[in-house]
Amino acid sequence: MLESAAQNPYAPPTTQAELLAEKPVAEAFRPRTWLASLGIWTLVCILSAAPSFAWGISTISQGQALAMCLGVAIFIAGYVLIDQGTQRMSWRKNEAVRLTFKIGYITRMVISIIFPVGGIVDMFCGLFSVGIASSIYPSIGGADPLGRGMDFGAALLTTIIQGVVLNAVLGGFMIIVLGMILVVQRLGQ
Repeated sequence: MLESAAQNPYAPPTTQAELLAEKPVAEAFRPRTWLASLGIWTLVCILSAAPSFAWGISTISQGQALAMCLGVAIFIAGYVLIDQGTQRMSWRKNEAVRLTFKIGYITRMVISIIFPVGGIVDMFCGLFSVGIASSIYPSIGGADPLGRGMDFGAALLTTIIQGVVLNAVLGGFMIIVLGMILVVQRLGQ
């Protein structure tokens, strides 16, 4: 009878060593520092913006490069604030959500590094953004459908709109990834 109880997977542990072997001690939550968030999101945003920046710099004048850089900096600041503001929330500790974010942002950076793929995605989102921005900011329309001749404000607005559009596309991708992770987790149970 004792032998069958020892083989019973539902029997409680009898020693401290068995208890620790059964349930590993959870790592204490260590929030990310502001500096770490700034470093991570600067890398993610710069790599992700590279195809758009290359495409935009080839179609606009040097004066608007500063507007594009400011737009990227705004996204970096936004990501840092969101990262710092939400890291203690329970949904951020969910393993499926954390994995989804890692897969989503790493995929975005890899696509950006593989320039033809990133360039195509960014080009279509950029053209869509120029169309939206030109309906809001009259100086964009002009004679050039690609937005050449934009002033600082128009280039900044277009950069921000494109960032929002690209993040919406990335969000859609991450929803699909999260769904796949949840299905795999359920099948593994």
